[in-house]
Amino acid sequence: MVKPRIGGWHESAKPTRALATGAPVRVLRTHATHWAAKLCQYKRRPIAVRALRATIRPCFSGSFLTAPDRKTPVSEELQLRIRPATIADLDTVVAFNAAMARETEGKLLPTEVLSSGVRRALMDHSICRYFVAEASGTVIGQTMITLEWSDWRNGFFWWIQSVYVHPDHRRRGVFRALHHHIRDLARREPDVCGLRLYAHRENSRALATYRRLGMHACEYVVCEEDWSP
Repeated sequence: MVKPRIGGWHESAKPTRALATGAPVRVLRTHATHWAAKLCQYKRRPIAVRALRATIRPCFSGSFLTAPDRKTPVSEELQLRIRPATIADLDTVVAFNAAMARETEGKLLPTEVLSSGVRRALMDHSICRYFVAEASGTVIGQTMITLEWSDWRNGFFWWIQSVYVHPDHRRRGVFRALHHHIRDLARREPDVCGLRLYAHRENSRALATYRRLGMHACEYVVCEEDWSP
């Protein structure tokens, strides 16, 4: 299966009022901090730790089930607002995409080409939709959505792409908030049949994050014929 080349948004899948406004999202850290403290209290009582983990497993996943240590302290709560990106976010999105290419694939993207591509996408929502996460008025994370039509399912897949979180704010629930926001929007659309994404096979941290969010590796392999310079 190749990376989908998007020709446009289906009429019923165009940005809705909810998609355009981007309601504020609060990342819930209070409960996580509470349970992490509980686990610390029982760190010398393995049986109690196993019992406590079994109790909270249906509610939390990932790092919430591990007692914090000195290397991985519990992060403070972030107040996040998820919203659609605008042309005013151009420089930030370009910088994030360039950083993502360097970090994940060791690639240096041509600035002029990247800037033109992001500008075109921000101005024409039939190509894709960018979403950003703000904390205290500063954009600290992003992702992008494109569409793939599935005739087998008579519906669209929303592809999650261009995922990036600023290094100073990683492992604090930023992408989780972006993912939940997008998933909620997709579930409201009657002709959206699911979410998809692809990741570099060696990006183990990203793959672990996606699994914790309920996504799983499928049987397809991405193939391409890249004509870019």
